[in-house]
Amino acid sequence: MKVNDIADKFDHLIEDGKIEFKPSKIKNLPNEWARLIVAEMIESHGLGWKLGNVTIRGSICIKLDDEYLQYIDIFPNEILMWCTDNHHKGVHPDEALAYLLNKDFGERAVVKRDKNGSIITIGDFVIADSRTDKDREKMGEKET
Repeated sequence: MKVNDIADKFDHLIEDGKIEFKPSKIKNLPNEWARLIVAEMIESHGLGWKLGNVTIRGSICIKLDDEYLQYIDIFPNEILMWCTDNHHKGVHPDEALAYLLNKDFGERAVVKRDKNGSIITIGDFVIADSRTDKDREKMGEKET
């Protein structure tokens, strides 16, 4: 079963009211990957969360106490999916990271994406750059 198929199942279960979300603790999560994501990407940014009571092929759905990043699906194969709009829309991981950085630093993190990758900046500082060295060479940038 593909990641998107599992996310769609969570979407339908949420819409039909067939998942209950209850407070939980990191130690109760099913694997080290889920524990890492919740500790480093949710709790470290001050977000509250509740664990869904349904697991699909080892995947879990967590409801976040945030108006934008409303849900995160965590898959056992070290993939995650951020969701908003009552789980109906996905949020690109770079956009989610920029949003979390904005919460932390109070400045506007900016994501620039093109076919070669993404660059996340805060002010003049590059926080993340997923482009390859070859892509940067094409743009006339030097390695730093």
